[in-house]
Amino acid sequence: MTNQSQLEIIEKALNARKQEGQKQIGWKLGFGSPAALKSLNTSKPLIGGLFDVGELISGTTTDVREMSKPKSRSRELQHI
Repeated sequence: MTNQSQLEIIEKALNARKQEGQKQIGWKLGFGSPAALKSLNTSKPLIGGLFDVGELISGTTTDVREMSKPKSRSRELQHI
């Protein structure tokens, strides 16, 4: 799969969510460490869009018992 075809798949997925009325609020990059890239046999990190349907507004509380594997990363906590 070429970089161009990968970008077209991502664009199609993002556009589908936007057509559903969701608003893109950012990007998520993952598996960018050398070990992760090697284990996935790729040279670039995985990317995806972050949408407002998953956003927690400042001051919001959420019941983590509803989540399968609740966790916070340090960079996310910097924004709390």
